[in-house]
Amino acid sequence: MLTQRLSMICPLLHIALCQVFCQAKSVGAPGHDLTAIERELLTWLAAGRSNQQMAELRQRSLSTVRNQLEKLYAKLGVSTRAEAVALALRQTRHLPDLWE
Repeated sequence: MLTQRLSMICPLLHIALCQVFCQAKSVGAPGHDLTAIERELLTWLAAGRSNQQMAELRQRSLSTVRNQLEKLYAKLGVSTRAEAVALALRQTRHLPDLWE
């Protein structure tokens, strides 16, 4: 049952993150200056991808992905992947109620 609920989260997180960054520039929300790569990395963070998986998907070295994530965290004013995802979700003002 938990696995089913978790499998529903990734698509919802992707939608929520897209909404954040599509609207961010117009409302001056944090993250409005993210590059396309940084937005993609944030989406993969929300989907639970590891640094190694992101490196393979982007066909880049692990150190490149780590550097890009550090830059992303600095732009968002966070220090962990969980904080980055939480910030993006807070900006949507909508969290799916999948845990009932």
